Amino acid sequence: MNNLRKIIKETIHEYLNESKQGSDNEEIQTLVDIIDGLEKDSEKRNRYINMLKTNFNYDYIEPSDEEYIDNPNLNDIKSIDDFTTFSNYRRYAMKIVQLRYKNNIDAFHIKSENPNHDKNIKFNVSLKIGELLGFDVKYGVYDGDGNYASAHSGYMIKIHDNIPASFLIHEIGHIYDYKFYKDGISKIITNSVTVYGTTDSGETFAENFVAYFVSPKLLKNILPHVYTDLDNNISPKWKMVINNLLK
Repeated sequence: MNNLRKIIKETIHEYLNESKQGSDNEEIQTLVDIIDGLEKDSEKRNRYINMLKTNFNYDYIEPSDEEYIDNPNLNDIKSIDDFTTFSNYRRYAMKIVQLRYKNNIDAFHIKSENPNHDKNIKFNVSLKIGELLGFDVKYGVYDGDGNYASAHSGYMIKIHDNIPASFLIHEIGHIYDYKFYKDGISKIITNSVTVYGTTDSGETFAENFVAYFVSPKLLKNILPHVYTDLDNNISPKWKMVINNLLK
């Protein structure tokens, strides 16, 4: 609990000591705790806020984004609806990812368990994979800094020769997301296996998709619900093709 929440709690305590005692004290604290745990703008939450004002003349103070960002808790992960901006939500998600790794640098990149994760994939192999899985593969150098490839919606990967296998799988993840996955827990940015995956929900899915194939033990360990979600949703054909790529 950060200084803001401590100040709020202390303010409540001082107010109660000056104006109300006993059961009133407990009821106000109970209402505040209930409100803290309810979704913003829900009818029930608004009703409890009104009860605080009507019954105790107390104005509920919304927790700030900074409170959540400064105090991430793996046992109480917040949703995007708890934040005023996506930028703040992303900052929070990055903290959550780092906390899972205990702030280790591995939070920024997938620590691969598969020794073939970085083997070079020839363009003709990528082309064949596209034919098998139903998307186009075009030759070309992506103009992003330090990148080897890019996915264009659900129909095409732009790629050049000798791309590391894990990079190719990342782009295939974008294709799979667009074609089949659409939405789910593996796209919630606080469920990302890497800090890079917190960029947006699409990158979250692509990074988790890579981890499913190159670091399944890691994914099972830190995000077992994501591993199960992907295991249940990725089709057997796509699993077979990508696993063969890593042999």
